Amino acid sequence: MDQRRLELRILHLKRMISRMNNEKATLTEVAEIRRVEDAILEHQGGIKELKQWGREIDLDPNYGKLVRCADGFRRPKLPVFESREERAAALDNRAGTVSGMSESDVRRAREYRAKKDGEISIRNMDGRSPYLPDEERGPPRGSL
Repeated sequence: MDQRRLELRILHLKRMISRMNNEKATLTEVAEIRRVEDAILEHQGGIKELKQWGREIDLDPNYGKLVRCADGFRRPKLPVFESREERAAALDNRAGTVSGMSESDVRRAREYRAKKDGEISIRNMDGRSPYLPDEERGPPRGSL
């Protein structure tokens, strides 16, 4: 996937959101309004995800991509090191990320973030989550 495709998809999602906002203004039923709002939130999440992919593509050095060499053959692009010390440092840090965090550090951070996001989502489920104690549960907000 390249940046242009991401930009076009983001533009498409923004137009869909705009169209849904116009549609929502004409609706009167609560269930239909809720359905459109949920679709809008889903598209906004898609835009955030595409923007994140765009940032990752910008940081990608394209190692492994086939490039045409001087002899006419296609070979995978590999990193080039200026000295033996630089190559040895890169080999020692193979499991490290761009930010210098290890793979296990990144995994722990993602698991922690997923846990916290899950807890927030559960608390925001109309206050009726089965995971909340009875005294913390709010009254039902109506049916859709």
